[in-house]
This record gives sequence, structure tokens and C-alpha cells, in this order.
Amino acid sequence: MKSIKVNQIIYLALFVAILGGVAYFYLQSSKPSYPPPTAVIKAIPRNGLVPVEATFDGSDSSGVAGQALTMRWDFGDGQSAQGVIVDHTYGQPGTYKVTLTVTDRDQQATQDEFEIVALGFRTNTLEIGDTPTSLVKGDFNRDGYLDLAVTTMREGLLTTLLGGPSGEFQINTVSVGRSPGSMAVGDFNGDGNQDLAVLGIVDDVVTVLTGDSEGIFEPVITLATDAFPNGIVAGDFNGDQRQDLAIVSAYINNVSIYLGNGDATFERTSSLPVGNFPNFVTTGDFNGNGYQDLIVANLEEANISIILGQKDGQFAKTQMTRAKLNPTAVAVGDFNEDGYQDLAVINEGSDNLGISMGDGTGVFPYDEKGIQVGRLPHWVTVGEFNQDNHQDLIVVNSDDNNISLLFGTGIGTFEAPIQLSVGVSPFAAVVGDFNKDGMVDLAVTNAADGTLSILWGQGNAP
Repeated sequence: MKSIKVNQIIYLALFVAILGGVAYFYLQSSKPSYPPPTAVIKAIPRNGLVPVEATFDGSDSSGVAGQALTMRWDFGDGQSAQGVIVDHTYGQPGTYKVTLTVTDRDQQATQDEFEIVALGFRTNTLEIGDTPTSLVKGDFNRDGYLDLAVTTMREGLLTTLLGGPSGEFQINTVSVGRSPGSMAVGDFNGDGNQDLAVLGIVDDVVTVLTGDSEGIFEPVITLATDAFPNGIVAGDFNGDQRQDLAIVSAYINNVSIYLGNGDATFERTSSLPVGNFPNFVTTGDFNGNGYQDLIVANLEEANISIILGQKDGQFAKTQMTRAKLNPTAVAVGDFNEDGYQDLAVINEGSDNLGISMGDGTGVFPYDEKGIQVGRLPHWVTVGEFNQDNHQDLIVVNSDDNNISLLFGTGIGTFEAPIQLSVGVSPFAAVVGDFNKDGMVDLAVTNAADGTLSILWGQGNAP
């Protein structure tokens, strides 16, 4: 009898288990099938200088109506949090991958990822001389490291700083006459070494210095220019594979073309009219015809001059494009990534940066609004700081003793300026990886305190 009772219990247990399994299968099979949720990250700011205080927002994430979602954040620095909107501070430079995991009540999960760059710079200040202004970069001694050249106006000197892996610079000086100003870099004698052309503002000359393989420069020729030469750029304007020069004269309101002979000598061939008191010139191929064109900033007018190049070193009639008050410098880049060159124009009199999008024909519209930067902006240059493959801008603000970093979006717009302190009355800046550590560095001349600020990029390499 006992054995029969045990068997009955076993059979009853089996029956209950089978019935439970059938019920579970029925419930699961009849359960509605929902798509997984979506995860969407918004972040403010997208980039910044440490400490970066960031807000991450997952409110654009979605799931089935009426279902609660769980949101978990991994900030990429070992820290995490939960919530729809969360704040997090990055105290160390680096590129951080932020992950948002959105989970619904059925444990279906989806992720979105976002990279935020926390930039850091270590500043090194070098004593250069009285009133350092113009600044250019190049590999003057051909060792693979970027070097710098600076003119000191009141001392009449050209100072070269030869870079290396340690971040130290070997400094050399050479006399270049009274009040040296803007410079151009090129191989003017065809020996494979980079040479320099330096304007003498007071004496109305350009001094050509040839470089050797050790980065030592020697003045070899001085050419007369028109009155108050205030801007210079090198380029091959006639397509003969020799470097030429374009020089603007602030008192004559023109730009003169000097065609190179390939032996560090030049012949002046033409003079082209521009606006009042031109003080900057640069090049680009703005209409895509294969010939180099010129852009001139006219300080005493609210415009820039556009001069389109033609074959044999000839140029078309000067065109004018509006700018805001007192344009001082122009940077060329492809800011909306459409394959056409665009312009970033610094307007000193309005503390404004104008962005003009080129259409490939050499025409640039006026940027009515622009971007407010610091006080008395004087210089602008292009760089790429946050590894997103979009061009960024550096603006030098002379009255604020700082520079503005503007991150590009790739669609022709820029994020709000981030300020970095430098020396007194900064004048010009160049961008490069001077010590080849994979991080972008900056060099800035400070006219009023006789220094050069080197801002070494820290921890933001990919």
C-alpha cells in the first residue's frame, strides 16, 4: 500500500510539472513581441578643456509606449550612473567613449555610443626678444620634426627654433634689418631645403634667406617693394614648379607678384589693385581651375579682395567680398566638407569671425552674423584637435591675452569658443605636432612681453 501511495505522489508531481510547463509555454507564446528600445545620446558640450563638466541626455531614447525604460551610463573613465539626464566631470585629458544602455521591462537592451574629448595643454613660455610678431613653421633641418621661425620687430632679428623629440628647441638668430614683419616659407633655390622671405616694413624691402640642411639661414638678396609691405605669401603662380611671392603694400593698396627664377632671385611682373590698407594675403584654388588665387584682407575697409589666378602667372580683375569691420587675417579650409575651399575671416574692429562658404567658382557670400570671439582678434589658423576629422579654428585675441579654440562640426558651423590663456598681446599662432607624440600643439607669439607660448597637447591622442 505504501508503494502505491508513493507512486501516486510521483505521478501527481509529474502531472503538475507537465501542466506548469504547458502553461508557461502558452503564456510565453501568447506574450506580445515588442521591438527592442532605441538609445540616443545628446551631450553638452561635445568637447572641452579639462575639467570638462558634461551633461548627457538620453531623453530622445524610446521604447514601447507605456513601458518604463532603464538607462545606464558608462562614462568611459571607470565611472557610471543611471538616469535619463546625468552630469559627469572629466578631470583628466583624454578621448572618452560614453555608452548609454537602454533596457525595457522585457530585458531587451540597446546601446548608443558617443566620444567626448577632454583637451589639456601644458604651457611652456620661451623668451624670444623685443616684440615678436610673425610666426611660421616648417622642417628647416629636415629631421622630421616641426621647427618655428619668429621675427622680433624692434631687434631686427629672425629667430629659428629647431624642434626635437624632447620638446626642447635649439634657438638660432640672424639679423634681417629694421622692423621685420611677415614671412613666407618655400624652397626658393631648389636645393630641397626650406628658405624664408622676410618683409622689412620700414625699409620697404623683402629679404630672402636660404636655408641649409642644418636649419641655418643666411640672407642672400634684398628686393625693393612698394611702401609699407605688410603681408606676404609664397606660391607657384605661373606653374613652372618654382616658388613665387605675392606681397601686399599697405600704403599703395596693391599686391605685387614676384616670379621666382629658381635660384632665390625674383622678378617683379605685375601689380594688382586691392582695398584700403591691405595687411594680409594668402592663397588657394578657389575656382578649381588649377591655378593659385589670392585673398587679401583690407584693414581699413569692411571687405576682402579676391584675385583669381590664370595661366602664365596672370590674374583676373580684382573682386571684392564684404566682411565686417577691419579684417586682419583669413584662413582657408573646407569647413562644410563639400570639396570647395571656404574662408574664415577675422574682423578686428568687430571682435568677429566670419565664415564664408565657397561654391567652387571663386565667389564667397558675406557672413551676416559671424561668431563673436575675444577682444581685438588678430589672427586665425586651421587645425584639427579632437580627432573627429572636422577642421577646427584657432583665433588669437590680442586684448584678452588668450586664444579661442572653435571645434568644427563638418557642416560649416562651429561650437562656442573655448578660451586658452597665453602671454601679453598675442599676435600670431601656428598649429602642429611639434614633438611627434600624436597630440596637437600650439605656438603663439606674444608681442608685448617678448615671449613665445608653446601649448603642448596632453592626453588627447587617439
